[in-house]
Amino acid sequence: MISELAVLPHLEQILEDLPQSVRIPTVWPEFFEQTGPMMTTHDDRRLTHRYYFRVWAVAEIDGEQFAAPTKDISCGGISFLHHEQIAPLEPIKVSLPCGICASAQVTRSMQIEDDCYDIGARWVNEEDRLVITQYIAEFLDTGSAS
Repeated sequence: MISELAVLPHLEQILEDLPQSVRIPTVWPEFFEQTGPMMTTHDDRRLTHRYYFRVWAVAEIDGEQFAAPTKDISCGGISFLHHEQIAPLEPIKVSLPCGICASAQVTRSMQIEDDCYDIGARWVNEEDRLVITQYIAEFLDTGSAS
């Protein structure tokens, strides 16, 4: 059960040690304060609902870790910010403060500002997807994300 997952004991230390190279866009002054379900648009093709999920995560590509502020999460994937573009189809691992570590594949990389790209990735492992779905149901639907 998700509520029994321990916070990764070393994640906070890893985040402190990693450079935070990405700059939060100036047009998003209250970036980390947004919570709850995201509004959909008339042309939204997503199959699952997204939730604001503003935390610092540890992402890893080819063994290189970096601190990544997340934007949103869904049962289908995650969006985070990075200081440089990441190629679509790139495999990535994402470790979240709640104890979830999941495998994903980059689907998009869109420049927001200098040194800031919005990276979208989809979950590739069904087991990870189920754990994340349970996490969303238990915590994000109630507004108590960690």
